[in-house]
Amino acid sequence: MEKSYIVIYNTSVNRLEEDLKNNNITRYIILNNTIASIYVDDSFDEAILNNIDSITWVERSAVMSSLIELTNNLSNGETVRTAAGTEYIYKNPYITPTGEGVIIVIIDSGINYLHPDFIKSDNTTKIISIWDQESTLKPPPEGYLFGSEFSKDEINEYINRNDPSLSVDNVGTGTIAAGIAAGLGRGNSNYDGVAIDAELVIIKLKSYKDTFVKGKINYEESDFLAAIKYALEIGNRENKRMVINLTVGCQSRASIEMAMIDSFYELSRSGRILVGGAG
Repeated sequence: MEKSYIVIYNTSVNRLEEDLKNNNITRYIILNNTIASIYVDDSFDEAILNNIDSITWVERSAVMSSLIELTNNLSNGETVRTAAGTEYIYKNPYITPTGEGVIIVIIDSGINYLHPDFIKSDNTTKIISIWDQESTLKPPPEGYLFGSEFSKDEINEYINRNDPSLSVDNVGTGTIAAGIAAGLGRGNSNYDGVAIDAELVIIKLKSYKDTFVKGKINYEESDFLAAIKYALEIGNRENKRMVINLTVGCQSRASIEMAMIDSFYELSRSGRILVGGAG
């Protein structure tokens, strides 16, 4: 079994890495110039981290849960734009609010990439990449410890074969969030998304069971912060505006969670927007 910590460090990355390795800590992700995620065996003594001079703050990674509750007893729904009260935006003749040139990041339970709402008329995906943190099909993204990264070309190959096995959303909340944000409405034209021309980056978080509520799937803050780092790297690579949509959260520690997110200085750049669900 493995557990993880979030640490704040006060020195160079090289010095932190040297200190960690001197203490036999080899599994870590440098998240930015302030914080890092550390993954250790379940028997690891937390006091070791407290005694490393380059680390100024240590906290066990917090449990996170979805802010979306699935409901199966609805006979009728309403459009995203009606529910959000944004119909007037799409009637404005002076703007084209379709999301063209924008990446929307979904950090949740993954996506059903075979759903027609995510496949364009030329039978290609609108997903730029998927980082499935649970997958072992391919190596993880460079600089990360776990999961598999799938490119647009690889997703298109599986679409052409109608093969759903590349990455699976077993929960459904990630697919729902992606559909609300950027679904094409090809499955049902009454239910297209807010920004139909936006592209998607999907991070499927590692899931843990029974750590928060018995029988429920939960997530870890360390993996979530790694997802933020990955998303920003994709945004820089693609050189496009980016909206990071947060549909998972921590219980009763929002201020700490936001302090961790705020340590990613790139989120303050023009063209980087963070959207959080109210829960």
